[in-house]
Amino acid sequence: MPNMQDWFKVGTAALGPWSVERETLVIRYCDCNFKCPICYAAGPSYIHRLQKSKYPNSSTIGSGSITRIIYNNNYLNYVGRNILDKLRAKAYIRIQGGEPIFKSSLNKDRPKLTAHLAIDSLKMGKKSGADRFVCVIQTNGYYLGLREKHAREFIDDVIEIAKEKKLLDELKKEDRYRIAIEISYKAPNDSDFKIFSGRPKFDFKKQINAYWNLVRVVQDYNLDGMAIYPIAGFVMPLKNTCGIVPVGRNNLPLFHRNTWDADFERVIDDYWNSLRDKNQRRYDNFRRYVYNKFGKLELIRGEELEITGFQRHVPFVYSKFQEFRDHFDKFKQCFKLCPGCSKNRIYQQYVDIGLEQLSMDTCNAWRNNLDGYIFSDLSKKYYPNL
Repeated sequence: MPNMQDWFKVGTAALGPWSVERETLVIRYCDCNFKCPICYAAGPSYIHRLQKSKYPNSSTIGSGSITRIIYNNNYLNYVGRNILDKLRAKAYIRIQGGEPIFKSSLNKDRPKLTAHLAIDSLKMGKKSGADRFVCVIQTNGYYLGLREKHAREFIDDVIEIAKEKKLLDELKKEDRYRIAIEISYKAPNDSDFKIFSGRPKFDFKKQINAYWNLVRVVQDYNLDGMAIYPIAGFVMPLKNTCGIVPVGRNNLPLFHRNTWDADFERVIDDYWNSLRDKNQRRYDNFRRYVYNKFGKLELIRGEELEITGFQRHVPFVYSKFQEFRDHFDKFKQCFKLCPGCSKNRIYQQYVDIGLEQLSMDTCNAWRNNLDGYIFSDLSKKYYPNL
């Protein structure tokens, strides 16, 4: 394998670029092509771009640093020995942070490196003795949606490396060791996308195209062990907790059904049909059914913006970087607060930087509306087609 290098977030709980979460080992890149104003990792992801600097900033996510890691067989062998014990207790590896699948001036090898990381992760999962193991690649999809060629090149890299590592049969027969590509939609329509991606000149159709490009390529190659599915990238807290509420079209919470445009709805319909219709189902070895309150298989995962340690990052960088203040202030009127923990220090920090507080009645009404088709839960529940 050739040496490949990229920038990663390395913290006290990390082994190289690997961070430990409850159910998942996470590989976190730095540097991103989006500038989502509420991004939990704005520091390493894009503040350097606001500052016209070439390289990512030092980490502003708790403790840790940003470092360039050279990825080759020697590094992999070293990391593998350290993480196998932790891996045995996990169900997933997730590749995220920054954007795992786009070529930039900083690193043109990132898609190929992500393909290597995904297959090598499965290989280590298999070595750990896990009965089932899934590597999830969380992507905004923009690069994959620019041209179908990009999606095909990425899947070609996955196939080539899987063949080399003797894992291609696993990806073809949809058995124990699998890859899921999760397209994180920043909004369900173009006008909101331009706000919540932080990129007013970017085209929402690229996120839409990413889904269809990947589905076509994976079907062409008969890779039943690869799943493609959409998620709602930013939603209000769906449980009875306080948090941040992104508000989009017609002053409705982001991903409210009335904010979907026709292109986004076609993606969701295709995803739902691929799960529930035996004639269209792409994932024959269906693991887990998730039903909404009406008894229909019509739920997509949402990433809640509850008040947690992750969300302390935004007020911190807001106070530290003038460039981020200028950026966030352009969009902050689209973020509201759901009450319930007004004494929480992080909640108060958001009040201090100008987020409006909603009434609990409004938040509960919006929750009830979203509850029919969006959910958020632990990994073992929120990957229904794994």
